[in-house]
Amino acid sequence: MRNLRYDLRTNYFTLLQLTKNKNIAVQSYNQLNTLFKGMQAQYAVGNISQKEYLRIQSLLIALDKEIADLNTQIFDTENSLKTALQIKGNVFIYPTDEFTSVKISFSGDRDLIETAKTNNPYYELQKLQIVYQQQNLSYQKSLAVPDLTLAPEYDHNSNYIPHYYGLGISLPIPVFNKNKGNIKSANFGIKQQEAIALNADIELQNNVTNAYKKLLELIKVTNESEQVFYDKYTQMFNNIISSYEHKQISLLEFMDFFDTYKDVQNQHYQSKLNLQLVSEELNYHIGIDVIKK
Repeated sequence: MRNLRYDLRTNYFTLLQLTKNKNIAVQSYNQLNTLFKGMQAQYAVGNISQKEYLRIQSLLIALDKEIADLNTQIFDTENSLKTALQIKGNVFIYPTDEFTSVKISFSGDRDLIETAKTNNPYYELQKLQIVYQQQNLSYQKSLAVPDLTLAPEYDHNSNYIPHYYGLGISLPIPVFNKNKGNIKSANFGIKQQEAIALNADIELQNNVTNAYKKLLELIKVTNESEQVFYDKYTQMFNNIISSYEHKQISLLEFMDFFDTYKDVQNQHYQSKLNLQLVSEELNYHIGIDVIKK
């Protein structure tokens, strides 16, 4: 269930990020296509050069291919989600949530490690395996003492006396087999499992600490003030298209801003996705949701 929950959430947030990127590409394509259609009439009468005309057309072709590539990634991610949710047929999964900010309510990784040691199922299993190996040793030692079996016997008119009473005694052979081989193996099993449990402890502490450090780093670069910047940047992009259409900026300036705009927006959503994924990674290692959406 822990693995299923982790896969389900990471696929969902990945689908959300891919959908956001596709929306940016589609919006850019539509705006650029409107501009290109206006340029066609201008090109026909010789008001703009062929170089300028073809350069804008090449941007449209590149965007069209980018949208197709994003659709392919979306289909693959949807397929994983549909399999996990047991959805069949031609069903489209559209994420309706938005990326939310992540706030931490704990002071450091030490508390998280202690929480993980009581909730991480793999770590708990390795500790229980030590108990199992210890119980196995006790069982093997108990077999070192041979089992003496006593059984009463009675026979009526089928022996040399009318009523025969007897006592049967059985003892396993060899009598002095102290089960040394199995006891030695059980002792080795305890030592081996203790080493595995120690490694699980170190691995758990490192995983939690690493995820916590990554979380703190990503929180720094996804604060609310950044969202104001991206909103203003989008508004400026719309103004740039209008400025180029009215010949207020050159083709080189327009293309430079156009490429930068898409890169900036994609990086924005990639940062948001990374924050969600590392939050789920921390939850996964701890075993419970210490970061809730």
